[in-house]
Amino acid sequence: MKVRSHRWLIAISGVLLVAVAATLYALPTIARHLAVARLHVLTKRPVSIDRVEVRPLGGRFTIHGLRVAEPDGTTPFAECELLEDRALPEPRAWTSDDIQIEAHNVSTLRDDGTVVASSVTAGALNLVEIEQFRLYPIHLKARVTVKGLDLALARLYLPPDSPVVLDRGRVSSVLEVTADAGKSSPR
Repeated sequence: MKVRSHRWLIAISGVLLVAVAATLYALPTIARHLAVARLHVLTKRPVSIDRVEVRPLGGRFTIHGLRVAEPDGTTPFAECELLEDRALPEPRAWTSDDIQIEAHNVSTLRDDGTVVASSVTAGALNLVEIEQFRLYPIHLKARVTVKGLDLALARLYLPPDSPVVLDRGRVSSVLEVTADAGKSSPR
């Protein structure tokens, strides 16, 4: 009797191990398909992503080759190879760590959805809080907070002969946005 239960335990453990390995192997493909589908629904535009790297143990993922086209499908709307800033003489890669996103009741049928997203970019905390969120027609109230952004980073974007010199310091900012595409504007 003991031998049978051990065999079943080994068989079940083996099946679980194979299932976990298959899931980890397929996770980047699944994440890419889900991201493309969700972005297409949100933007109503053709979306493509070359590949997604997922590191579940580190809690990190990287999107490579994000492209959003105009509704005609041929004209580019936005492209991002890997979060690399090419506005500078030498490209600079920006990374966001500790990305957390929590969403509830996000739908096209109701406007009580909520989304809270946070990350740390260049040492600054970024927080996006969205309430009264509906996907289509878009409706939301959002608050975007940046805390402790290093002002010295702005120096990278100022012309060399700028009268403003930013040596050091930190800045925090809050932006509140309300968008409602369902209401027509007054004439």
